[in-house]
This record gives sequence, structure tokens and C-alpha cells, in this order.
Amino acid sequence: IGAFVVGAVILLLAAVLVFGSGVLFKQSDKYVLFFNGSVKGLSVGAPVIFRGVKIGNVSRISLIYDQETKEVLIPVIIDVELARVKGIPEGPGYPDYSMLIKQGLRAKLEIQSFITGQLMLGFDFYPDRPGKIYGIIKDYPELPALPISPDIFEVMDDIPIKEITSNLQQA
Repeated sequence: IGAFVVGAVILLLAAVLVFGSGVLFKQSDKYVLFFNGSVKGLSVGAPVIFRGVKIGNVSRISLIYDQETKEVLIPVIIDVELARVKGIPEGPGYPDYSMLIKQGLRAKLEIQSFITGQLMLGFDFYPDRPGKIYGIIKDYPELPALPISPDIFEVMDDIPIKEITSNLQQA
């Protein structure tokens, strides 16, 4: 009886982990984006949003040295949930984002939390800003990203944390 109870508890925990996370039933495609500056604050699991709608997560962040341009790039692999994005024409194995890229679809680092300094990836249309495709990683389709502006990190530095905590303590 004891072995039966232990086995049932293990099966129950496994079922909660597999079915509770929803990973088993989610269909997603992986894409790669390249950033040429610091992605401090971006972490694996960070949300990928399009105009406020979560469409996926960051699944991997690494470094790569581009021998042609002699610069270090940061490839970010994202999972885009196919159920969240409807109506995009299909390409060979992946949805074809080429028309949206021509219209200005770009990824940009955005602040997720001012307090913790966490970043997320936001997609929107920026037709006046050029998006560069590096073509270094051939395993996944590449989506263009805007260059990292130092404004993101300067905003965090300008927050008067000491004054805020002092005011909170006085209150």
C-alpha cells in the first residue's frame, strides 16, 4: 500500500508539472534577433510582446563573434506562440514575416520593471528606422532588431533611489 501511495504522489506531481505548465500543448516557432550592445536586464523567460500583447518568451541569450565585421553580437532566441499570431502567410516551415519586415516590423528592448531593471522584447512597426539582418545563425529565421539606445540604461541611473528611500522612511 505504501509503494502504491508513493507512486500515485509521483504521478500526480509529474502530471501537474507537465499539464500545468502548458508547454505540452503550445505550438511555437523559434526566431533569432541580434543586438550589438549590452542586454543587461534581459533574461531567459522574459516576455516578448507586440503592442502590449504577449506573443512569446526569450528562450536563449548568448554571444557570438562576427569575423566579417569584427564585432561581438548577442543573439537572442525567442519562442513565438503560433496561437497568438493569426493571419500571417506561411513560408517554408515558418510564418512568412517578410512583408511585415518591409513594413517596418522591428524588435526593441523595453523596460519591464523600473524597480528591478528587467527588460523585455517589444515588437512594433518602425518604418523610418532601418533593421539589419546579419544572417550568421542559419538554424532559425531572423527578425530585425533596433540598435540598443543608451537611453534605457540612463533612465535607470537617473532615478533618485536614495531620496525615494529617505522619503519613504520619513513617511
